[in-house]
This record gives sequence, C-alpha cells and structure tokens, in this order.
Amino acid sequence: MINLRFHIVSIVAIFLALAIGLLTGTTLLEGSTVKVYKSAQESLDRKNDALSERNQQLVEALDALDRNNNVFPSEILPALASTDRLSGSILTIASRGIDEDTVAVTQKLLEETGAESLGVIWLDERSDTSDAATAKTVLDALDLLASGKDAKSKVLDTVAAALLSATGTEPVSLGAVTVSTTTTTIADSSGTGTTGEPAANPEPIPVPGIEPSTADDLFSKLIEKGIVDWSPPAGSGNPTLVLPKAATRVLFLTGEGAEVAPNRVIYPLIERMAPKVAGLIIAEVDTRRGTVEAIDSATTERRGFAVEYFRGDRPLVDRVITIDNLDRPYGQVALLLALASEEALASGALGEEKPASRAYPEPR
Repeated sequence: MINLRFHIVSIVAIFLALAIGLLTGTTLLEGSTVKVYKSAQESLDRKNDALSERNQQLVEALDALDRNNNVFPSEILPALASTDRLSGSILTIASRGIDEDTVAVTQKLLEETGAESLGVIWLDERSDTSDAATAKTVLDALDLLASGKDAKSKVLDTVAAALLSATGTEPVSLGAVTVSTTTTTIADSSGTGTTGEPAANPEPIPVPGIEPSTADDLFSKLIEKGIVDWSPPAGSGNPTLVLPKAATRVLFLTGEGAEVAPNRVIYPLIERMAPKVAGLIIAEVDTRRGTVEAIDSATTERRGFAVEYFRGDRPLVDRVITIDNLDRPYGQVALLLALASEEALASGALGEEKPASRAYPEPR
C-alpha cells in the first residue's frame, strides 16, 4: 500500500531531476549562447565603425565642396572675369594609366584659353629609369655614356637640363643644382608607402647646358626610339615636337593608375628643375567618379597621395605648385588661374585634400 512518505519521496525526486536537468542544460548552452551573442555584438561594432568612418568621409567631402562653393562667387568669378587669355607654351608630361579623358579635356581647355599646348609626352615602363636595363637603353638612345648607379642619374640630369632650357632658364647647366638622389615617397593603392628623406648636403651633379635646339633633338630621339610617346596637340600639322625658344611652362600629371610611380621619374625631374625655376606644376589625376562612389570604392586611391611629396614641410615646397583634383572642374579652374596669374605663381598647395591650403590660387 502506497503511503504519504512514498508520494513525498517521488515528488522530491521529480523536482530534483528537473533541477539537475535545468542546471546541466544551462551550463552546456551558456558557452555557445554567449559566443553567439558576443559574435553578433562584434559584428554590429564593426558595422557601426564602418558607418562612422563613411559618415566622416562624407562630412569631409561636403566641407571641401562648401569651401569651394563659398569662395567661387566672391573670389573666383571676378578673377576669371578679369583674367586675360593665357599666353605662352605649355608642355605636359604625363604617366600612362591615369585617366586620359581628363588629360584630353585639360589640353583642350589650355588651347581654348589661349595657351599654346605642345602636346603630351607619355611615360610608361619603357621610360622607367629606375630599372637598370631601361636606363641603359635610354642612354644608348641619347648617345650618352654611363654605367651602374650613374646611368639613372645621367638620364634624369640630361632630361631635366633639356626641360630647363625649354623654360628659358639661364644658365641651363645643372652644375650648381643640389638634388637628392635618395628614394622619395612611394604611395600604393592603399595610400600608404615608404619615405626616404633627402640626403644631407648631397653633392651637386654637373650636367652640360643644353640649347633649345638640342632639347628638341633629345626628345625627338626618345620618341623615335619608342622610349616615350608623344600626343601632338589637336589640329597640329607639325609631326614632330618643337620646343619654342621662349619660356615654356611644364605641367606634370600623375595619379591613380599611373604605370610609372611618380617617385621614379616625375619627382626626380622636379627635384632637379625646381631649384632653378619656380612654378613647376604637378597635378594629380584620379579616376573620375562621384563622391559617394569614391568613398565606397575599396580600390580608390587616397586623394592627394601623388602630390603630397611637395606639400607640408617638404623640401622645395616653396618652388612647386601642387593640384590634387585636376580630374574635377574646380581643379581645372585652379590650373587656369595658376597659369594666368599676373605675377608668375611660384608655389601653392591647391585642391581638396589637406594640407592643401586653398582650392584656388589667392587673388592678386
């Protein structure tokens, strides 16, 4: 016969089993549940950080646009209205791989505003003198003698001297020029890179002066040997590049997608020329895309990466004009105003990306 004690024991056993089951179940599930919640929280944190960064980039882009728009009616329109048509000759040296539509638009704009465009000299891997074999090929094409480490310097010195002669700089010899032959900033697709600072008190590199006619011959040889390409100005009936004996402005173009990193040819040329002639222009050309598209694109170069070497407290910053947005209308206006300045503009950091000081040259 079942008595009360049996019922009590049975009830206690049942509740004890339930308690043990719950304790065991929660112990086993607790670790995996916490891990799931922790993973979900980390995922939310990452998404929140990405959205915050994107929002900050949009705010900075909007601020840059506001700055441009604010000064346009008060400073730029009057400057454009009072600016005479451009005069003089402009030789463009550009790296293959950058947006060629922007280059073509820029050339057309120069012609339409009165400048005499001398066309575009294109650099690619065939003119990358950081490669010893390429440097030797260029030396042979120019009938120059040098070997080893001297080959690259000899080529760059000779081309820089030729360009200086075309600017009308006197004297054209680079014998008194102090240049750096060390590695400069190399910016990759992530916008980062390595920097080699200019050597302290480098030795001057003597280079014979080159007359304008010889400069024509030099570039003709480079074009004929297929070391550089030359795109003549639209409508030009001249099949060969002729450098005027009058002052010629030199415009260097590099940027996103450049086949030849700017530190390999363009930076060294500017370093050799700028001590002799102020107002050399280096402009960055990025692939043309909308602001939001540029921010959302994982492959977009950081704007300003190609010109920052001549900004801030860098050497020659007071001898070079940098423009970081030539692919945008504001950058093209900045270029025109820099070229049309009544007093030749010697330097300036123009564009959108810090440390650009202004979107346009300061009114004079």
